Amino acid sequence: MLGAPAAAATLLDRSKSDAYEVDDAVASVARDVAQQAGKRPGLQALADHEVAAGNVRKAVDLLVQATR
Repeated sequence: MLGAPAAAATLLDRSKSDAYEVDDAVASVARDVAQQAGKRPGLQALADHEVAAGNVRKAVDLLVQATR
């Protein structure tokens, strides 16, 4: 279900010119899915920190884990 955001996150991490807003938008899709699952809110918080640090792929990976 989160394959598209994960692929986009990988490309964004490779990009040298992506903006925080773009990273956050991609992570937001994964965050919405994780919040609907209602599991592992600690991973969701860690993902927010990763987005702020510019690690959008790591953030999406954490959000995928939070859905399980």
